[in-house]
Amino acid sequence: MRRGGWIVILVVVVISVLGIIVYSLDKKTSKTELADWKTFNDVKSGFSLKYPNNGWSDFFKEKSSAPLYLKNNKTEKQSYSIEIFALENITLNKAIETDSTIRLTKGESQRTDMIIEGKEAAKIVGIVSQGGTEDRQYINTLIQNGNSVIKIVLLDKADEEIYNQILLTIKFGN
Repeated sequence: MRRGGWIVILVVVVISVLGIIVYSLDKKTSKTELADWKTFNDVKSGFSLKYPNNGWSDFFKEKSSAPLYLKNNKTEKQSYSIEIFALENITLNKAIETDSTIRLTKGESQRTDMIIEGKEAAKIVGIVSQGGTEDRQYINTLIQNGNSVIKIVLLDKADEEIYNQILLTIKFGN
């Protein structure tokens, strides 16, 4: 093999090794961060998930349709940015068809079908008019769990990274 060929192979190997190191460091950081998170356990609906402890407030509404609201205390906004709740006796498609946020979407919403923890799920992204104030992007992730649909809503795009991390912590069968 010519000398130039060996250099190309060496560069590819070095880049690959560096990529593996960066990936593994990132995974360790994520696991460490998640160790400090609180656990929300909805026994009735059969799921649990983790959510941030530091810098976040949680609000539980016992007799409400949304048992968990999360607010990022690092922002100046007064409202919560993530809500999590279960819809009883409904299919995933019916939940999407009847969801008020999705129905109020300006233009087309984007639906991505997926599987989360072995369960049928859909991610809906759209823009909702705030009635005279600035339009807002929302993300709804709905997961079919037996005869219930777990709904996790992101109301503040600035918290999308945390939202995605919360989705990765969902477990079923509590």
